[in-house]
Amino acid sequence: MSLLDEKEIETLERLEELLTYWNIKRYALIGAYALRALGYDVEKGRHLNVIVDFTSLPWKVREARREILPPHESRYFQDYIQFIEKGTSIHLIPYSPDLFERLLVLEYKLPNRRRIKIAEPRSNVERFVEYLKQYRIEEIGENKLREWIDKLELWEKVARKAGNEEFAEVCKQARLELKAYFKF
Repeated sequence: MSLLDEKEIETLERLEELLTYWNIKRYALIGAYALRALGYDVEKGRHLNVIVDFTSLPWKVREARREILPPHESRYFQDYIQFIEKGTSIHLIPYSPDLFERLLVLEYKLPNRRRIKIAEPRSNVERFVEYLKQYRIEEIGENKLREWIDKLELWEKVARKAGNEEFAEVCKQARLELKAYFKF
């Protein structure tokens, strides 16, 4: 059962329209919006986190780093700005085709009868750990890494409260693996 409110649903409808307009088919919503859509009691998201297969973007990406933006002198950038001016920013997180292929993607039916793609939580956490291991701590930053580790701890608690021990255990293992990998 979804925990999204009307404003969150409206935001997801606008996101789906934008990604459809851009003809991006290989994407998956992650983070608070995704978890709330799937019925997990997490606090509302302040921004949208969207994983994209960077080869499916309608613009060229020279270097797929932690977050990508449309080219500044493009209509895509203007669309992006118009979207965030309505109140919610988007973080586009580039995944390689191989990493994206191993992500389990669910579809969430929106009230407007369209569907938005959401990463299945367990698969999302497992792939996210793989994704982060592409970087050095200097590239990520200690504060950002701490934020993600804390988020995994929160999701573990939320999953246990929801009775999903499997997802909770994946969050716990991911947290421990990241701490060990980054010697954090």
